[in-house]
Amino acid sequence: MFLKDVSHSFDKFLFLFLRRSCILSYAILFTIILYVVVIRHLKLSSVFWIDDIINLLIVWMVFMGSVLVARENDHINIPFLIHLLRKKSRFFNIVIAIFNQVLVLFFLLFLLKGVWDFMSVAAFSNLPRIPIAKSWWLLPVFISTLLMLIYSLKKIFSLIQRRGDFREI
Repeated sequence: MFLKDVSHSFDKFLFLFLRRSCILSYAILFTIILYVVVIRHLKLSSVFWIDDIINLLIVWMVFMGSVLVARENDHINIPFLIHLLRKKSRFFNIVIAIFNQVLVLFFLLFLLKGVWDFMSVAAFSNLPRIPIAKSWWLLPVFISTLLMLIYSLKKIFSLIQRRGDFREI
């Protein structure tokens, strides 16, 4: 029971953190882009390093948002195949849902290894306009993949225990 409470508290904290970080990233992104448009329109000075910051914020916002989408099962799916494979048997629905999550899990493991390898190489070169490693662009991808992996494992364990929501595969 204690582990379940800790897991629920962590999930709630993570959800609020990700949601607020996406909102904050969007607000900062909007402000920076507005500033750049005004500066360039008035032909004042050029802010050469701002493009790297904009790219970093976009990557952070998109990949942290993808964790929120994966958490809520709001991702893109193909309803035709789901309805085609769905049977009246609860057991068959569980097997299909577990198979779906196992495929997602393997994809995420493959992505996690690829991002880790790419981060290892990118750590030795800097961004063109600001002196930080290129691996910072990949850090949100790594974090989001790791979090989606955790959510995928949680869904698999929930399905195995037959507590999952079988309306959605």
